[in-house]
Amino acid sequence: MRPGHFGENTARLLESLGHHVEPAAATALDAPGLSDSMPALLTAAVTWELDTWSQRRGEELPYSALEPMNAMLAEVGRSVTAVQWSTGSTPHSGGLVALPRWGRTSWTSC
Repeated sequence: MRPGHFGENTARLLESLGHHVEPAAATALDAPGLSDSMPALLTAAVTWELDTWSQRRGEELPYSALEPMNAMLAEVGRSVTAVQWSTGSTPHSGGLVALPRWGRTSWTSC
């Protein structure tokens, strides 16, 4: 395996395990300005997921129950304002809606 070619290496590994693999473009990730908006959107989404899972469980999930990166993202997400969220998501709403369809159906896993 060649270092730095994780996508190709992963595809070959999955094919060797019997999976059907084909290239796909994540065009939603190419939206202009998306990288500027992602910190606020991602951190707020992680915080939303944490709160959603806390509600489902009937108890608050403490940051200590999360992996350190997810705990940090959730903590930072608590400071994202509605204006920041709206400003970040409005130009990219088509892309953000498409992201879960392209990849996972959830932003985080608890």
